[in-house]
Amino acid sequence: MKNYKEIYFLLFNKITDTIESLQEIQQQAEEMYIAQDESSSDINYHQKNDMYSQPK
Repeated sequence: MKNYKEIYFLLFNKITDTIESLQEIQQQAEEMYIAQDESSSDINYHQKNDMYSQPK
């Protein structure tokens, strides 16, 4: 097997690229979840405050 280094480096680089891509996707998903949770918290906060406000 002459080209084992070439094959190894190809495989290593592709796996590294895939791991980096998955990490980026995970970070995006986490940011989306946090943003969704923050907007839900805002809605819940306003709903709770509306319960205590005086009727008009």
